[in-house]
Amino acid sequence: MAKIINISDKLNNEKSKIVVGTKEYAVNDGIATVTKFEEMAATNSVSKITEAIKLAIGDKAAKELKVDEMSVGNMKVLMIAIFAAMLDIEYDDAEARFRKAEGK
Repeated sequence: MAKIINISDKLNNEKSKIVVGTKEYAVNDGIATVTKFEEMAATNSVSKITEAIKLAIGDKAAKELKVDEMSVGNMKVLMIAIFAAMLDIEYDDAEARFRKAEGK
């Protein structure tokens, strides 16, 4: 007889969030979005990175955060936070991965 493994209690449908000030922003952590986010972020193109952020948090949230006007440093912080939320890891761990990827 075949074994039945019930994973219903292990699946999580809650969206990860980032917090900026008093606002919370849901992060799309679906596999297709995470894959696309990683590809775009790896290009080091500001326009692709901006597009990746909008893909992850949505146009409305990106507008509220003024992503198009953000400094490169703040954009990097936001990207790391989004990446951490997507992978359900701590910000510092995600930052370490970015530093390693940059060769620093």
